[in-house]
Amino acid sequence: MLNNYRGHFIAFLVALAYLAIGFVVLEDYGISYDEEVQRHNNGLANYNYFTGTDKEMLREGYEKYHGPAFELLLIGTQNVLNVNEIRSVYLLRHCISFLTFLISVITMYFLARKVFENGLWALFCTVMYCLSPRFFAEAFYNSKDIAFLAFFTCSLLTFYTFTSKQSYKWAVIHALVTGFMVDVRIIGIFVPIATIGYLIYQHILSSRKQKNWKSLLAPMAVYIVAQCVTIICFWPILWDNPWLHFQAAFSEMSKFFWQGDLRYFGNIIAQNQLPWHYLPMWMLITIPVPFLVLALIGVLILFKKLLSFNQNVYSKFMFDHLLLSFFVVPLVLIISIDSVVYDGWRHVYFLYAPMVLVSTRGAQQLVEKLKTIVDRKLLMPTLCFCGAILFLGPLISIIRYHPFQYVYFNQLSRMIFNPIHEKFEMDYWGLSYKQGLDYIIQLDSIGVVKLQAENAPGYDNRLMLSDADRSRLEYQDDFPDEGSFILKNDRAKMPQNASIPSLRMVKQINTPSGPVLSIYKVLSSDFELQTVREFFVDFENEGSATVQIDDSPNHVQRLDASSPYGIKVTYVVDSFMLSGFPAIRFESDIMSQTATPNLLSVVEITRNGSSIYWKKYWLGFAVYQPAKWETWRWSFSLKDVELEVGDVISTYTWTVDGAVCYQDDMQVEFVNCID
Repeated sequence: MLNNYRGHFIAFLVALAYLAIGFVVLEDYGISYDEEVQRHNNGLANYNYFTGTDKEMLREGYEKYHGPAFELLLIGTQNVLNVNEIRSVYLLRHCISFLTFLISVITMYFLARKVFENGLWALFCTVMYCLSPRFFAEAFYNSKDIAFLAFFTCSLLTFYTFTSKQSYKWAVIHALVTGFMVDVRIIGIFVPIATIGYLIYQHILSSRKQKNWKSLLAPMAVYIVAQCVTIICFWPILWDNPWLHFQAAFSEMSKFFWQGDLRYFGNIIAQNQLPWHYLPMWMLITIPVPFLVLALIGVLILFKKLLSFNQNVYSKFMFDHLLLSFFVVPLVLIISIDSVVYDGWRHVYFLYAPMVLVSTRGAQQLVEKLKTIVDRKLLMPTLCFCGAILFLGPLISIIRYHPFQYVYFNQLSRMIFNPIHEKFEMDYWGLSYKQGLDYIIQLDSIGVVKLQAENAPGYDNRLMLSDADRSRLEYQDDFPDEGSFILKNDRAKMPQNASIPSLRMVKQINTPSGPVLSIYKVLSSDFELQTVREFFVDFENEGSATVQIDDSPNHVQRLDASSPYGIKVTYVVDSFMLSGFPAIRFESDIMSQTATPNLLSVVEITRNGSSIYWKKYWLGFAVYQPAKWETWRWSFSLKDVELEVGDVISTYTWTVDGAVCYQDDMQVEFVNCID
């Protein structure tokens, strides 16, 4: 086994390597959805209140009850170092965030040494902690969930030391750490409560016949007072009225309102309708499988010891059982009270710290079992082989996914739920827009680059560009010009503007889990048509195409605005359709009950489940006689699309203003484009 110095030296090398890698890849990560809001509405507002510059900004802001401690640290460091250039500001934020996580990695090593009393197992636990692919990426930009995980990990070490020594010194240190942690996320208040309960329980189980309660109450009182002072110090809004604002913050946390839809098992579900298994499932599909297996073994072993009803076992594994409760109880409570969660399991990332400790206990028990069944000469090679399997997979994933480790799904989940990007949220942080902006800047190296981004990170990530490149970007809102780029990550919808005549995908950024960003270019639609193939889509017999429609009498289909697609017709590309530059022309009889139906037609091409082309045609406000069948004709150019056999072409027709319309059959022609 490793002695103290050898163990510390190897741990130092691991931390040094992690630090070096972090600085090498620091500039590869963009700005997340929440970062600009966190920096301005939380960090700057609290800093201005702290310095007395502008107290009303915080009092009137909606972020005043969101833990400000870490944001204060970030913006305070920025001001002390006098960093003002916006790109440098975000790089500094990412650097401090990463260093904070690295400190928690080192903390995990020293905590594991105390828990397992073994340098090798401490290293094992530490490597498991820092080899989570998602956490590796989010350590740079997630100033809420990863920051809370980091300080929670530090609080476990101070918890262990304070409850062991029960000294005034460690009472103050533990209070400082847990107080700051509560001011990062108020849910951390359960750690101070658990500290008091653990001290009392530990004292009751003490083997001393005459228990000296004064020796317990004195450091406990110091801890409580120091805890309250720390919480107030690092949360400026509490300076006005500590109890009132703390209650308000806790109430807001427990009833936090977030209105949005999430993709879960391929369905779009409102946040308030998520099933109970949302959090556990996200943990199962995003934590490396070997880590999950060890966690299960550790949980079962500790539950078995808990059910032994043996006081000696309780005393020996008391801290292990505390870790088990920190892992299981918060998860059960959050599920049972139906707390607001979204974007995977990021709100409970702090559970990972006790999980890896429990997992290490499971691995330790497995090794003890192996010693009894494996020959002594084969034991070390067996352990090395198992260690390689355990850690090599996550390490390779960190490399393969870079810099998109935040969309990592473990191998088993990618096999079961293939294609997984269609089943679960991917780039909900919006960081892939950085790589998208880098691409179009390089693609069009001179002059103004016109673009449209489909959600906020597409605008925020321009701040990660140099001043020269940033000045070349011209963002367009509703009416992008021909030649403009449209950037869309997997959370954004396709652009729904009738003025966009044609889109061609020029770049798709892919990961092992699937695409995270698509870049489209707005094209011209001026062309002539020459028919090369045609067929008739009969809504009764379906003809040469697959028709996805609701049942209607007389085989006439209703174009209903309440339906997401109205009528959808799909057909698969064959080799005959690859000749020339294809276009599609449609002719169909449509009847409207109003004189000015507002109809829309769309063509989408998908390849291997991913959209590669999308185009809209606005059929317009043509004046027709109500309740009379009229023939409608429209065309789509596909001259800039390189079709492949197996591509799926889908067309949609529907009303967008609530008008009731019916469509009867459709004539479809594939034609050559003649410029």
